[in-house]
Amino acid sequence: MKSKYTRFAILFALFASLPFYLGCESDVSVGSLALTVTDGETIVANDKDFATIEATVTGFDDVPGGLGVEVDFETTLGYFANGRPAITLPVTGSDGIVISYLWAPKRTAGQLEEITIDTAVVSGTVEDTTRFVKITIIGCEEGNDPAKIELSTDESSIKGDGEEEATITATVTDCEGEGVLWADVEFRTDKILTRFSNGKMTITKTTRDEDGTVEAFLSAGRGTPPGLAKITAKSGEVSGRVSVKITVPE
Repeated sequence: MKSKYTRFAILFALFASLPFYLGCESDVSVGSLALTVTDGETIVANDKDFATIEATVTGFDDVPGGLGVEVDFETTLGYFANGRPAITLPVTGSDGIVISYLWAPKRTAGQLEEITIDTAVVSGTVEDTTRFVKITIIGCEEGNDPAKIELSTDESSIKGDGEEEATITATVTDCEGEGVLWADVEFRTDKILTRFSNGKMTITKTTRDEDGTVEAFLSAGRGTPPGLAKITAKSGEVSGRVSVKITVPE
């Protein structure tokens, strides 16, 4: 089990990573604002997980920039690196990017008897422009039940030749971020003619390692239309997703 001080170490590191800035008025006109979640679309309310939200400010000439422009972040659930549901950060680089971090304390959804899934709506505002993103926050009691599942693949693309395979790895963790043993994971692909090692579009595997990982193998038969195969994996009430690009054999 990780130290109960982990939360404070993470928050200190995140807050210390924020750029140092002496306020000054910006004379740059803001043309547009983009807001994206670059990491952590789903986080667990365990004081440890955090989402990375990136705001990109551009001028009316569509060139990133806006040095000195301030971005106001607000959230309906959870907290930013300053321990509050709102934070204001300035643009300090020529790329016009401002990064904020969102985390959630334990039992964010209240006194829980089972896994509860809520959505945090995060907004970023510059002058009169506001953009929104959504982050899923999973709250649960301590225990070894699945609270989060993450998917990854060793191949971003495979040929539709029935031979190449992509290894899809699911990592199932509990409320404390520890791996879950003996968790059933159902993998599913949505693309016609893509199959797992059992020859079907679904397969169920069980985690047998302490890190909570389990693998499934995906291939695409001849004649599979090129495009993305969207893979989902579900364990209990939680799910994750990843995509594999299918290409035409040479």
